[in-house]
Amino acid sequence: MIARVIAFLARWFAQPDKALHVLIGLAAFAISMSASMSSGAPLAVRLVASLVGVAVLAWAKERYDKHHPDTHTADGWDAYATSVGAHLGAVAWLALGLG
Repeated sequence: MIARVIAFLARWFAQPDKALHVLIGLAAFAISMSASMSSGAPLAVRLVASLVGVAVLAWAKERYDKHHPDTHTADGWDAYATSVGAHLGAVAWLALGLG
């Protein structure tokens, strides 16, 4: 199972657009978590709110792309890649003990 996930992600990173979406998701998650550190909310609440926020942002971007086909290309996998980046950010945040 893990080998399949790694192979899937390797194919993604071979596509510059998907790799960029992963990085944007990671950055958006980090910004959201950093901004919420002084809120006093528990870590679990901040994690979930940040993940949901990035997912909504990714979905909204793809909706925008769908409504502007002359200048943008809508691709649901882009939103998924952005969310994967946010989840990787959550794992790193917890692993590093950033609180």
